[in-house]
Amino acid sequence: MHASLHGGVLTLGRPAFLAGAASLLVARPAQADSQSARRAVERIADAIPGQVAVFARQVSGLEETVALNADEIFPAASIIKLAIMVTAYRAIERGRLSLATPIAFEARDVVGGSETFGSARAGETASLGALLRAMIRQSDNSAANALVDRFGFAAINDAVAQAGLRRTRLRRYFMYFSTVHENVTTARDIGSLLLQIERGARGEDVPLASRGSCRAMIDTLLGQEDREKIAPGLPPGVPLANKTGELPGARHDAGIVDPYGTRPYVLVVLEKNLDDQELGVAGINRISREIYRSFA
Repeated sequence: MHASLHGGVLTLGRPAFLAGAASLLVARPAQADSQSARRAVERIADAIPGQVAVFARQVSGLEETVALNADEIFPAASIIKLAIMVTAYRAIERGRLSLATPIAFEARDVVGGSETFGSARAGETASLGALLRAMIRQSDNSAANALVDRFGFAAINDAVAQAGLRRTRLRRYFMYFSTVHENVTTARDIGSLLLQIERGARGEDVPLASRGSCRAMIDTLLGQEDREKIAPGLPPGVPLANKTGELPGARHDAGIVDPYGTRPYVLVVLEKNLDDQELGVAGINRISREIYRSFA
């Protein structure tokens, strides 16, 4: 590169100038794509009969971001089970237990919405690994409640805070509904959590957990059985490590698209106050398709 000083002003030679101009041309289309994606997402969200929050970001590279109501608080539903999983792996790293450690059910743990452990009895045990798989892949509420009892609300919320999630709180057991003690989160919080998991799995130093734990969490998420929201917006064969959540009037999905791949990104869509749940799910499908078109 040739550069010279003229009157105290640094002047770049033609090769350097052209290189700098080229770099600007590379960056500008990505920014335009992100803005175009945001406008498209806003149009889709406007057609959904409820309130919608979206957070999408590339894991590396130009790090495009699309954010819509990303800091608004939503009922977390089963999305917050991600925080319980993180807490479990942090405990494993500290040597306090392993995936084979037996966890006992209490009578209050066993509730509806539990495909695997809905008939568990008080005092019955299951391994930590089995509970984590059921909690994430089937969203088993009894498994989640048993893990909440094992770790405690304070430890789970502490793990959330240490990960930098500012507005996410676990305040009640699953299927124990209360307007006062609601589990809450935001699209940005969940997006940040997933970004840390993917970056940690790639060997980056993140406060969340070690590389091995992050890879184990992704592998668990890849086995998710609920594929009706983000997944239909992706081309066949694109891997998705995701966690869903549902409540009356609420439909959520959050995932890492193409984990371990060359252009992974995270996408979180939260919906509340829905007048029509089916239209809410269809809206997530469309948002997923638009973000994939823009990012991948």
